[in-house]
Amino acid sequence: MARTVNGCATHGPDARVDRIYATEDLLPAVLDVDVIEVPLTESDHHIVRLALDGDVLTDILIRLPAVLQAV
Repeated sequence: MARTVNGCATHGPDARVDRIYATEDLLPAVLDVDVIEVPLTESDHHIVRLALDGDVLTDILIRLPAVLQAV
């Protein structure tokens, strides 16, 4: 997910600067992604928060070594 932030003198025009990357293997565990806006006086970045389902993530991580060994 990328978030567009407002342009300003410290970082130029509107830009996508805050992201989360995940492999396709982890996508079933994603419950929610949201952005916590931070005032420009504190940072030119926002906080990107990712919520994961712990049970689904555990299942993925348990089976992942077997998938990797098969490759």
